[in-house]
Amino acid sequence: MALLKSPSLEERVEKLRADLDVFIDERVAAIAKECPGVPAASIRNSITRGVTCQCALYLSLKRQDGEAGGKAA
Repeated sequence: MALLKSPSLEERVEKLRADLDVFIDERVAAIAKECPGVPAASIRNSITRGVTCQCALYLSLKRQDGEAGGKAA
């Protein structure tokens, strides 16, 4: 029986970043439904406010959700 190799730290970081991008893309899509005609790239830029770290952005959005009673930012 072959031993299963644990993912490397690099692989885990890449997976986390991909998961965070999915979360951000879902948030953009939800906001886009309320703002027809606004390009998704503009919405993404607006919610990221220059934050390039996906982890920091995720935590910020989740904090905003908590402050807004769970509603999308």
